[in-house]
Amino acid sequence: MHDLATLPPDQSRRAGVAATIGCALEWYDFLTYAFFAIQIGNTFFPSLSPYLSLMASLATFGVGFLARPVGAYVLGHYGDRHGRRPAMLISMVLMGLGILLLVITPGYATIGWAAPIIAVIARLIQGFAVGGEVGASSVYMVEAAPPHLRGLGASMQGIAQGVGNVAGTLVGLALSLWLSAELMSDYGWRIAMALGIVVIPFALYIRRNLPETRRDEEQAGDAQGGSYPSLTKLVLTVSALIAGGTMSTYTISYVATFGQAQLGFSVTQAMLVQLGANIAFVMGALAGGLFSDRFGRKAGAISCSVLLVTLAVPGFMLITGSRSMPVFVLCSVLFSFVAQFRGSSVYAALAEGAHPAIRTRVFGLVYALPVTIFGSVTQLALTWLIKTAGTPVAAGWFLAGANVVALVGALFLPETSARYRKPPAAQLLPA
Repeated sequence: MHDLATLPPDQSRRAGVAATIGCALEWYDFLTYAFFAIQIGNTFFPSLSPYLSLMASLATFGVGFLARPVGAYVLGHYGDRHGRRPAMLISMVLMGLGILLLVITPGYATIGWAAPIIAVIARLIQGFAVGGEVGASSVYMVEAAPPHLRGLGASMQGIAQGVGNVAGTLVGLALSLWLSAELMSDYGWRIAMALGIVVIPFALYIRRNLPETRRDEEQAGDAQGGSYPSLTKLVLTVSALIAGGTMSTYTISYVATFGQAQLGFSVTQAMLVQLGANIAFVMGALAGGLFSDRFGRKAGAISCSVLLVTLAVPGFMLITGSRSMPVFVLCSVLFSFVAQFRGSSVYAALAEGAHPAIRTRVFGLVYALPVTIFGSVTQLALTWLIKTAGTPVAAGWFLAGANVVALVGALFLPETSARYRKPPAAQLLPA
């Protein structure tokens, strides 16, 4: 096995792309659930009230987040000791197991209470897998990149998530055009999720042939010269950014459900809006990575947080006031682009700022804990808040508040970019 540091740049780039493909496949499986929350709710949580059925489905989606910190620690520790590549292989296998269990489980009408119980277990397995996946794959992609392009390397995580979302939306759109609403609820969502299982063997093959990036600190030749910011400051600031970013991302990914439940759009129309937002998600991640390499991690985090705080409420007022598809698409695309533009800076800062010996665990846990706390309840809270406030504009209030939290973290974020980071004190002394 070759260490990635010894490989030519073109092979290093291919390794990063290969890791991104596998990550995108995992995110397709995990986030497809969000797109079909209404249909899954009808299958496993039937109720006379569509509101209660949706809430139960979203609560089960949230259960998957509970296992994320455990997966982040267990697989992160394994990745720091034995390599990023084997940790990514394990997470892929577990994701396949979780999605298979959900796909083959009969609905409540067939097996009663066993159906929602099995669905919860499947979501826990998926959550464990994603918790370990994010740390291992993100660190891998940053380590695979040249020091001056680590922001671009970090953006591959966001690009992978976006590509997985785009694939899931395209499948959902195709199914909505092919199947009736009744058939979509009966088995259409199962087809969408089963497609993720089909590509698992391919993804495993790709990852088995990846070079390894783990190496001792003495051999790393780290561009930061062995200097790292305070771990406490790094954890606190990035946690605030990820908390705000998580609430933003899941507010934006709520688009398909929001369009159907609040604006009266059809499944097909809602999926079209989601598709546009997810394409913007990918473009935002790429642009954000390049921006952070040119202007620094802090600049990317601050600018995007300010934009989202400013635009959130006016955007949702425009959406709900016009109830127009073009306006809905435009605002969703803008929100999605800006939110993921920031994500690339945050991922790069977290990976660069942590010591290589604990990098996978730190990244996984700092990412997983805010996502678990805030991501698990965001869509549930949105549904409740909109109903309680009596206006869909409440989603804009929520989005603005989330980005106030992110802005606080961005203002104190330590700069980790090799271009803008201050040299250690010892290097400032005269020779």
